[in-house]
Amino acid sequence: MGWFSSKGKENSEKPVVKANLLWKNLSDTDQLDAILEDRTGEKHVLFKHSTRCVVSAMAKRQLESEWPADKTDIQVWYLDLLNHRDISNAIAEKTGIYHQSPQAIVLVDGEVKYQDSHSEISARRILKSLEK
Repeated sequence: MGWFSSKGKENSEKPVVKANLLWKNLSDTDQLDAILEDRTGEKHVLFKHSTRCVVSAMAKRQLESEWPADKTDIQVWYLDLLNHRDISNAIAEKTGIYHQSPQAIVLVDGEVKYQDSHSEISARRILKSLEK
């Protein structure tokens, strides 16, 4: 069985995802350590997300809709807090940033450049923090 269009007709192609953001799953502490030890100038955004939280879902949706398509040089990491609270705890311990959810943390050369949480998370603020 294929996908159905809005008119109820079967369509063999899957729906197109319109988000410009290419998420990478942050699922083990070795990945976190590599991000924190990266001194190549690579830009990393850690996004802590609770799949049971409406505010977190709204922040994720807003970030995805605002993210410019040309910003593929930034590594954006998705952390599922319900499955990986240990990684969130490690982030707080290693960066000194108190855990919140949702939360976005920007790192370059192992240094925190920006962090925000809840409705304050925005692509504009994240990208502005990387201009400095």
